[in-house]
Amino acid sequence: MFLAGVVLTIGAPATFKFFTKSRNYQGSAFFFGGFAAVMLGWPMVGMGLEGYGFFKLFAGFAPTALHFLRKLPVLNKVFDSPVVKSVINRVAPPDSLPV
Repeated sequence: MFLAGVVLTIGAPATFKFFTKSRNYQGSAFFFGGFAAVMLGWPMVGMGLEGYGFFKLFAGFAPTALHFLRKLPVLNKVFDSPVVKSVINRVAPPDSLPV
């Protein structure tokens, strides 16, 4: 379902380019290896491999997502608490994004 959503969102050629970029080889291998494991009857192993592959593929988007969440009115109060703010500032410093 995830793969179908990506294809429908950005198109098949862009999806193919994303999964075949050299910096995404490891994440793609784990993601598709996990998919194969699920299809071969190893669902728990496959889901673990897919999860790790997903993390490797999309960990670079985390700072952008956190920056977006900081701007939401309701979550802004949660993100401004001292404990949460210190953790988030390590992952996504406020002035590190080109937005």
